Amino acid sequence: MIKFLHDIGCYYYSKQELIGQGLGNVIASAFGGLPGAGSTVRTLANVQNGGKTRLSGMVCGLAVFLILMLFGKYARYIPYSVLAGILMVTSARMVDTWSFRLIKQKSTWRGMAIVVLVAGVTLLVSLIVAVGLGVLITMLLFIRDQVTRSVIKNKYLGSQVHSKKVRTTNEMNHLENKGDRIVVYQLDGSIFFGTADGLMKEIEQESDERDIVILDFKRVREIDLTGAQILRQVNDQLVENDKYLLLSYVEKTNDYEHHRISAFLNDVKILEQIGEDKLFHDTDRALEWAENHLLESDGIISSVEERRVEIKKMQIFQYLDEKEIDVISNVLTHHSYEANEIIFNEGDEGDTMFLVSHGCVSILFEINHGKRRKRVASFGEGVFFGDMALLEEKPRSASAIADEHTELYALTRKDYFNLLETQPKIASKIQLGIARELSARLRSTSDELRALEM
Repeated sequence: MIKFLHDIGCYYYSKQELIGQGLGNVIASAFGGLPGAGSTVRTLANVQNGGKTRLSGMVCGLAVFLILMLFGKYARYIPYSVLAGILMVTSARMVDTWSFRLIKQKSTWRGMAIVVLVAGVTLLVSLIVAVGLGVLITMLLFIRDQVTRSVIKNKYLGSQVHSKKVRTTNEMNHLENKGDRIVVYQLDGSIFFGTADGLMKEIEQESDERDIVILDFKRVREIDLTGAQILRQVNDQLVENDKYLLLSYVEKTNDYEHHRISAFLNDVKILEQIGEDKLFHDTDRALEWAENHLLESDGIISSVEERRVEIKKMQIFQYLDEKEIDVISNVLTHHSYEANEIIFNEGDEGDTMFLVSHGCVSILFEINHGKRRKRVASFGEGVFFGDMALLEEKPRSASAIADEHTELYALTRKDYFNLLETQPKIASKIQLGIARELSARLRSTSDELRALEM
C-alpha cells in the first residue's frame, strides 16, 4: 500500500489514519454502529481508478450506501461470473510485484520472512494474532540489534584531534607526540545493561595507555541504572591510578534529552562523584582541559597565573633579531581585558591584529539570528588573531571575548603599512611568520578531519 501510494505521488500517514479510525469507531458506537477499519481492497480500487483526494473516499462510501439502499434487491440478478471477474481483476492488481523483486536480494530476506510469516498467520489464524506476532518479532529484533551494536560511535586520540584552542608550535608538537594519552569516545544510542559492559571493557583495554578519558554524550538518548553504575566503576578505576574521567554534553541545557540524562546522573550521584570541574558543555571544552592538564604536567606550560609570553618569544616574530624586536615593541600597543569582556563584536569595523601575551580569547559566531553564540576557536598565550584585519578592509567576521584576565598586544593596519614603507625587511619577516603559523593551523585542521573520518 505504501509503495503504491508513493508511486502515484501520495503519502501514507499511519498515525493520522490510526487516530481517524479510532475517532470514527468511537462516534459510530454512540449510534449503535460496529467497530471497523479501512479496507485495503476498496482503497486500492479507489486509488487505481483515479481517486486521490479525501473527497474520493467520501464519494465511494456514499455510492455504496445508495446502491445498497436503492438497488440492493437487484444485486441477486448480477451473474456470479461477473462478480468473479471483478474479484479476479481486483486481486491481480493488488499483487505487489516490488516485494517479489526484493526476494532476490539477500539483504532483504529477514524483512521478507517477517512479511510472509505475518501474512500466513493472518490467513491461518486471525489478523489480531498476526499483528501481535509482528510487533513481538520486531521488538525482539530491535533488542538484539541494540545489544549487539556497540555504543561507541567513534574513538580518537588527543594526538589526532585537538581542541579549538590555537596554541604555539612547541605546544602543538608536544600534543602531537604525547597527545595519545588522551582518548575521546563519541557515544551513540542507549547505555543500558546490554551495551554498558562492552563500553567498560573497551575503556579497560585502553586504561594502561591513557591518562584522560573523555566520554561524549551528545548522541546518547538513554541511560539506565546499569549504565550509571558502569560510569561509577570506570571513574573509580581511573581515580585509583591518578587518571581522569571527563564527561561532555551532560550539563544543564535547553535540549530535553541532554537535560533528562543530566538530571538522572545527578539523581544517582554520578556527577557529584566525578566532580563538577570534570563536566563540560561540549567535547571541545573537555578536550581543551585535558590538553592544558597534559601540557602542565609535562612542564610545557606553567600554571594559569604564571603563563606569560614576551614579545620576543612569540612565534610570529621568530625571524626577527633583537634590534628588530625592539623596533616592533615600540610599534605594538598593550591592552588588558577582564574575564567575559568583549574585545570586538561580529560586524565591527576592524583594522587591528592582536597577539596574546597572557590569558585566553574565544572567537564566537552568532547563530539563530543572534540568539546564541558558538565558539569556533580560542587563542592562548603566544599566538595571534584578527590577522584578516591587516589584509582587508572588511567588518569583523566573528566576535572576540576574553575568557579570563587577558593581556594583548595590538598591531594596527596603519602601523603595519608604515613598517612596509620604513622597515620593509621587518614587515616581510612578520608576513613570513604569519604565513608559517597559518600554514601550521591548516595542516593541523587537515589531520583532524582525516582522523574524524577514519
